[in-house]
Amino acid sequence: MEDIETKSKDSLADAKGPHHKGNVLLSIGLYFFLSYFFERLGFFLVLSFTVYLKLLGYEGARAAQFSQFFWTLTSLASLLLSYLADSVFGRFPVLLGSLFIGTIGFGLISLSSHINISSAILFFIGSVILALGAGGARPVLTVLGADQFNIKDKRQAVHQKHYFQYLYLFANIAAALSSGLIAFYANGEIGPPTKRANYFNSFVMSSAFYAVSLIIILLVSRKLYKPERSGSALTNFIRVCYYSACRNIYGFFVCLGFILQFVSLGLSLVSLFVSHLAINGIALAFSFLGLAFMIFLNDNGWVRTASNSDRFSDQFIADSMALLKILPYIAFAAMFWCVYTQMSSTFLLQGCQMNTMNSLKATQLPMINSVAIIIFVPIFNSLVYPFLERKGYPTSPLQRIGAGLLLASLTMLVSGIVEVYRLRSPPSINKESCSDLEEFKKTFESSMSILAALPQLVLGGLSEILAAITFSDFYYVEVPENVRSVSQALSLLAISFGAVINSNLIKVSEGTLIKDDLNTGNLDTFFFIIFGLGMLNFLIFIMVSRRYVYTSPPLAPAKINEK
Repeated sequence: MEDIETKSKDSLADAKGPHHKGNVLLSIGLYFFLSYFFERLGFFLVLSFTVYLKLLGYEGARAAQFSQFFWTLTSLASLLLSYLADSVFGRFPVLLGSLFIGTIGFGLISLSSHINISSAILFFIGSVILALGAGGARPVLTVLGADQFNIKDKRQAVHQKHYFQYLYLFANIAAALSSGLIAFYANGEIGPPTKRANYFNSFVMSSAFYAVSLIIILLVSRKLYKPERSGSALTNFIRVCYYSACRNIYGFFVCLGFILQFVSLGLSLVSLFVSHLAINGIALAFSFLGLAFMIFLNDNGWVRTASNSDRFSDQFIADSMALLKILPYIAFAAMFWCVYTQMSSTFLLQGCQMNTMNSLKATQLPMINSVAIIIFVPIFNSLVYPFLERKGYPTSPLQRIGAGLLLASLTMLVSGIVEVYRLRSPPSINKESCSDLEEFKKTFESSMSILAALPQLVLGGLSEILAAITFSDFYYVEVPENVRSVSQALSLLAISFGAVINSNLIKVSEGTLIKDDLNTGNLDTFFFIIFGLGMLNFLIFIMVSRRYVYTSPPLAPAKINEK
């Protein structure tokens, strides 16, 4: 008993809230920023999976589809690990375990890419394990870091809001370095021009970065406030929804909409092994029908049906209503992430057939997106938001999200226009740059410089600043403390839903709009279709968000006062 009390004094694990004093953003938050930086530095090499699979001889559309499946699996893993963090083991142990699993995953991927092994099966196994680790690390690290701030302290409440923005900033610095330097090296542009050996070394580095991220969390572990397990928040949520949906037709269709996303995911997985367009067409129909149910049936009052049973406490019902309140915005985020996942799929395929002489390579394109975020986050925080507030136009979270959804749609419009001009430009004599084996170098570059893709990447970065960062804060603030890991995991499910939509769109378009040689396809039409879907998503968002009532008055994103 005495040992337990001693441990409780050494750590804040059993406290009822964080007791940190001073500038928590620097004293504690800095450790989380650095840990997240190294975790993302390793993770973002996955943006090169599409190019790496082309290197192994996979067709472009199939390589892009696997890349989207990886993102989907990562998001699903986040839901499982967040459940374990909230209800079984606690956030801190799950974070340590996730980082360790991620290290092992990249280790297996490294082995699979060794020139003497070169095992595709081992690569896929390592990717599944990595998805499990990365899926847990991101939401749990985000929430555990935010837990360190005492929101009853006005200064710490402001710092907590900026914690999300700076966390995203560090992640994009890591993404820029990963896609700008590590991926550049992996493709033989730095050092020995042997892509197979370079990818092996790059994957080893990514595994090491995960290990460093784990060590940083261990270094600060004794200082951390570690919230107690709050019970099975996810299980309670599912039980309340199931009971109410079985007795309320309105709730039945809301839950059906959510379930249809997983049915679509299952069909998408089947299509990786069974090539039939009808499977992907049905999956797309289920995705969009499900999103419609989630968006338009947005009155969470049906959950009160559970109050007729003595199995559920008022707290369970209130928590469930809070999570359902943000469900439509999970659906809106899905189309946003459908655009974002172009970065690791079709944008790379497009870059592979653009002129890369004396300029960027295709695998470096995500770096531009990250650099734009690094540059513009401080500008928005220090200039744009304060300026609008001084002029009497403070921006609410949903207004910023709406602007981000609009810019995401415009990103696809610009991408389509660039592709139109790329198709019209004469081909160069160079073979496309993303294949290593000579027999796979069948397609040709366009004479249009890859620099023409910069505007779409910068627009994508601006849309992330407005939408993605705000989504993270929105999902955290708008729900009770004990279900915040679940809400963050649901937000990552939006990435999964968006990736599934993108994967099925790519599969449906394979051989028609998207061909292995893009010069004989119509990738521009594919981009314009996503632009149309994005604009429809934006217009519906405007209509629905006007009726939203915030749980607490939103703080304006003003510049932090360190004094």
